[in-house]
Amino acid sequence: MVTLHTMNQKRSARSVLVEKILPLVIRMQDPDQPAVYEAAFKRSQADYELPATVAKSKQIAFEPAIDEQTVVIRPEKGPVERTVYFLHGGAYWAQPTIYHYRTWQKMADANQAQIIVPIYPKAPAHQAPAVMDYVWQNFQKVCQFTKLPVQELILMGDSAGGGLALTLLQLLLRAGYEKAALPQQIVLFSPWLDLTDQNPKKATLQSVDRLLQLGPLTKEGALYAGPLSVKDPLVSPLFADWSRFPDVKILTGTHDLLYADVLALQAQETAPAEIYCYPEMDHDFVLFPIPEAAQALTQVSSWLMAE
Repeated sequence: MVTLHTMNQKRSARSVLVEKILPLVIRMQDPDQPAVYEAAFKRSQADYELPATVAKSKQIAFEPAIDEQTVVIRPEKGPVERTVYFLHGGAYWAQPTIYHYRTWQKMADANQAQIIVPIYPKAPAHQAPAVMDYVWQNFQKVCQFTKLPVQELILMGDSAGGGLALTLLQLLLRAGYEKAALPQQIVLFSPWLDLTDQNPKKATLQSVDRLLQLGPLTKEGALYAGPLSVKDPLVSPLFADWSRFPDVKILTGTHDLLYADVLALQAQETAPAEIYCYPEMDHDFVLFPIPEAAQALTQVSSWLMAE
């Protein structure tokens, strides 16, 4: 069943400031504009390189034993005690941000974890079937690399990556894995569960979401889906059979367009999901330098460190 936990702490002044700055730092562009599409297509064909500030870190590097486009973030001190397979967000079009890397390093250090991040192919040059094939093959390589059974790997994702994490669960089920053999710890930040974007609640939430724009987001989702329907559960996991999933923990905020997806999941009632809702928090707030994100990451640590 779905369990909703509402976090009742007073909103921090820093989170209010960050919300005001967001549109100045991150601005979605309309993929229907030829120049925007062509630039995105070119970027999605290029090999990924670590940002210069990230490449300086001794704890962050590509892991060629997996493949040339998989990044591993390791704790600064002490041994690795757990492994997180993290699928990053970006509407299936964008690469990880510096905020992703800062969050991953915090998670690695706080949990004695190695965070394995596949830089999966991006739209518009690559569409859902190719992305799913890459993630499936990459996950098999990660299992070989870590020598861990699938159920001991921690599965995480944010935004589009949260949806892709649930796609991976479906691929594992289709390959014959039983529920008990799937990753048993699954944590999602602001997941994009429904690429149809037809939920009217999303239009209502647009007035408070300072990061996402519904029009461009819907177009990017459709271009990512490619030959698949945006209603296909592999593309929009809101429509998957959640009864076959292990428990899923979701962190979300009420100033997020994708909060509508989480509310739609809550309405299903029988889905094995625990929803942690932070009032007035923006899309992917867990990645931002705000007290609420620190609280959320502490909460995540309590789950990951539990024996």
